[in-house]
Amino acid sequence: MNLHKNLSAYLASSKFNLRPLQVKALDSTLVSQIGQVFLPTATGKTIVEVLTTLDCLLKLQDEGKTGVAVFGSHRILLNEQLLSQLIKWANGLGLSFDVLTVASDGLDSADVADLREGLGDLLKFCRVENTTIGQKIVEFVETSKKSKRHTLIVSTYQSFDRIKEIPKIDIACMDEAHTIVHEDMFSNVQAVLDKGIIDRIFYFTATPVHGYNGRGMDNHKVFGPELVKITPREAIDTGDILAPVLHKITITGGQSTAAIIKGAYLEHRKKVQELNPNQVARLLVSAEGVEEMIKLVTKKSFQDWAKQCGIRTVAFSSGHGYYTDGVEVNRKQAFGVIKEVSKLEVPLILFHYDILTEGIDLPNLTGVLPLRELDEVKFLQTCGRAARLTPKDREFLLADPSINKSKIGSDSKVELNPGMIKPCYWVLDALTNKAESAKMVTCIRTAYELEPYVHNMPDTSTTSTPQEADSVLTPPLTKAENESKTHLEHEFEIYRVMSLVKNQAGTGVDKLIKELETDLDQMLQTEPGETNHAQEKEYGNCSSKTSMLEADRLGTSKSDSSNSVHGEGSLTGLLGY
Repeated sequence: MNLHKNLSAYLASSKFNLRPLQVKALDSTLVSQIGQVFLPTATGKTIVEVLTTLDCLLKLQDEGKTGVAVFGSHRILLNEQLLSQLIKWANGLGLSFDVLTVASDGLDSADVADLREGLGDLLKFCRVENTTIGQKIVEFVETSKKSKRHTLIVSTYQSFDRIKEIPKIDIACMDEAHTIVHEDMFSNVQAVLDKGIIDRIFYFTATPVHGYNGRGMDNHKVFGPELVKITPREAIDTGDILAPVLHKITITGGQSTAAIIKGAYLEHRKKVQELNPNQVARLLVSAEGVEEMIKLVTKKSFQDWAKQCGIRTVAFSSGHGYYTDGVEVNRKQAFGVIKEVSKLEVPLILFHYDILTEGIDLPNLTGVLPLRELDEVKFLQTCGRAARLTPKDREFLLADPSINKSKIGSDSKVELNPGMIKPCYWVLDALTNKAESAKMVTCIRTAYELEPYVHNMPDTSTTSTPQEADSVLTPPLTKAENESKTHLEHEFEIYRVMSLVKNQAGTGVDKLIKELETDLDQMLQTEPGETNHAQEKEYGNCSSKTSMLEADRLGTSKSDSSNSVHGEGSLTGLLGY
């Protein structure tokens, strides 16, 4: 692998091990000018993009030059993880750079703000601007060059044509490149390609698409040759991702969306714990619609059930907001819960409508539940979110890759490795339409080249709905779930009260809300189950401040608001929560 010597040394000193599929991809991108790289979701595609770009900038620097690197995607937020990794390593390598985002007004403006907030301190030594005006883009690049700094440009495909006046772009990495086939995005990219200003360009995706009247990725004049094409089955065989296993769930009785999700989650939990009693179930749900999703996650009866079971719920919708445990929050708070769930053994139901638009770095998911028919690209992208190995399983695999993984048997069924924490992930089929169910099974068989079943393990379940038997849906909690439930109760009440008061807040209350948000950030870093004074102090701080917020909203005196957030007369009690 022809990786720059400084970069190789930096990775070695950081004890960062590249996977074989990443090495295979880099072997091509490091010596090529243009081409397509097909890597399944969860195989580390982002790392390949980052290293290809850093290698280019380091080699330019050796020649006494500064470079211009572009990252394209159909949404700015999808680049947060990529930029975070690149900037950390660039800082470690001593590279100086400025960051320019090229994104239009409206939703993109909010995305740019969220991106900056997400990157936080990583940007403190950079000049950071956002514009879609061609002349300002050129001036930004010229100023960076005069200061002997590299330029990192992050652009949406919707605004990609705005960078066409830059004299030269040294390297461009186009993420989720299959989205370029849409007519408006294709024409914007084509406008830049026609200028001949991009020296090297690579198109990355897990799900290539062809056709589209010449706009598909089989148009090699635009997209270049296929440099690397790794199929999901190859990635399973090398142990880079997990195999999907189908779990057909029949819901008897009522067929409400809430009933299906509750029943499916608990049946899924049984499957997960049948393989590993200490593993918690974390389910990704593809909702039928955005409005339906929000109505469900904010429904009191659904959140009561989730709290009773110690389950966190998070819903992502770019145009309609973010919700954690039934309460609308900002993106930072929602991602705070995601990070907490990632670190701890906490049960989770994560809702989305279009995972490709949300820019979510997901925790260790154990299964996916589509509530509607998804096209092949969205279905495979959704499944890929649960295909990641746990960090401990990754270490287990590295110890002996030849045996420390699940395999596909001679009958094409999945043979699970009992030594793994999460040897597979589950695709839950609770669809009532038989034709839609059949399409889903066919898609798995075709894309993954396997039979999505496990030897000697039933693949069907029947469960009652909450309309028939609520007790069925309130199983005994594990120790981790009990601790999560206690932790959740504090956050749940505080988020809810904050949400209710914010619209009517005055100056004094604004200050109190900011203090509460700081307390919450500290609480999110406190692990459930810790019974120390620091944790009790944070809970106490939040409880007293929440009571003050209740008093302000209700117009009561401080003495009237001395009850706990759970006490009689609290806002929570008055509203019936």
